Amino acid sequence: MIYPFFKAHGLGNDYIFFDFRDVAPAMLEGIDWGSLSRRLSDRHTGIGGDGIVLILPSRIADAAMRIFNADGSEAQMCGNASRCVARYIGHDMSLETISGIKEIRFVDAGIAVDMGEVRSLGRWGEYHLVSVGNPHAIRFMDHDADDDLVHIEGPKVENDPYFPERTNVEFVHIHSSHEITMRVWERGSGETMACGTGATATAHAAVEAGLSEWPVTIHLLGGDLTIDKQWMIGPAEIVFYGEIEL
Repeated sequence: MIYPFFKAHGLGNDYIFFDFRDVAPAMLEGIDWGSLSRRLSDRHTGIGGDGIVLILPSRIADAAMRIFNADGSEAQMCGNASRCVARYIGHDMSLETISGIKEIRFVDAGIAVDMGEVRSLGRWGEYHLVSVGNPHAIRFMDHDADDDLVHIEGPKVENDPYFPERTNVEFVHIHSSHEITMRVWERGSGETMACGTGATATAHAAVEAGLSEWPVTIHLLGGDLTIDKQWMIGPAEIVFYGEIEL
């Protein structure tokens, strides 16, 4: 079967989206979403992206979202993908995710996502552990992270036996009480241009540690996100539409 898709990104964190809200469930039976994500996410032989996103019907929200990373694993939540879904639908909405229902609003500064409960999980060595529905290990440093640190330390921490379900890893330099630079190694995708849940986790960890105050601007490789307590605010852009045989 030929299915339409669209490519979209939030600050360069890019995904391939399929709107299956009006597709009969029987039409989707037997599709290995993890394998499909690995194939389509390849930037040389596929469409290219950090993963695929399925937009599905929901009984408790305006729509539901499932996310599969570039390595085929399923993610609980993605802030950048959530903004992209809202950009596609075109209005304020509620979105069902594995980590709960997220309220999304269009505001002057972009698209705002209510990220819900953020929980501090203590420390693991020099890393602050935070859950935003998915896990994050955050390292505060007195300098910006370089490629070697991100690409060597990132996968090492992601796959440490301490994290049985793996973890996202953030390397953070605090410039002032309201301004932070962050690079992120995402579990299942490697380094990405931006991470909404990672930015949210980082802001909360910084405020909790007395290093920052609300609101916090997070500078990422792909641009800036603003975190104001439970709200994550940033842009989202649809790049192109297409069709593919699944």
